[in-house]
Amino acid sequence: MLNIFLVAKTEIDSGFLQLTNKILRRSLTNELDKYGIKWGNLGSYISALGEMQNESSNPTETQREAGVLLQHVSISFLVVTTKEALFEIGTQATISIVQAQPEAVMSVSIMTGTLEQWRTIILNGCTDRASIIFRLFATKILNELEAIGLGRIFENYSKRVSKDGNLLLTLKS
Repeated sequence: MLNIFLVAKTEIDSGFLQLTNKILRRSLTNELDKYGIKWGNLGSYISALGEMQNESSNPTETQREAGVLLQHVSISFLVVTTKEALFEIGTQATISIVQAQPEAVMSVSIMTGTLEQWRTIILNGCTDRASIIFRLFATKILNELEAIGLGRIFENYSKRVSKDGNLLLTLKS
């Protein structure tokens, strides 16, 4: 058993755009508007960070090639699983884990990491070399990130379903 629930994510202050536009004397959403991308989710925030670095940057390309920009987004999940699965995830994932009642059969924990750390977990977990537990974990995290508008960071990868029903990602040529 492995259940994952999004419990916290970076929240963009409503004054961010107004303040940066005033200081930089340009809009960070011009390119978002050109590409028909709505402001307000973490994907558009990553694109705006890219626009801060390089004026007139392609916002979809910025999300696909976000690199260190992913360090500016933090996400936490509540994870309910077996102690064995938690141990396996914990030994393979470089994220912060707080566990409740470590002596119980089922483990409840909060796992927090930057978007860069979550992307690394997904890329390492959605392979045929990963264990079934870690592949399931990575697949569920990927599904959660896509649900909150962060799917573009994986557009350079092809998806297919493994024999066990989880996702496998391979870099597109």
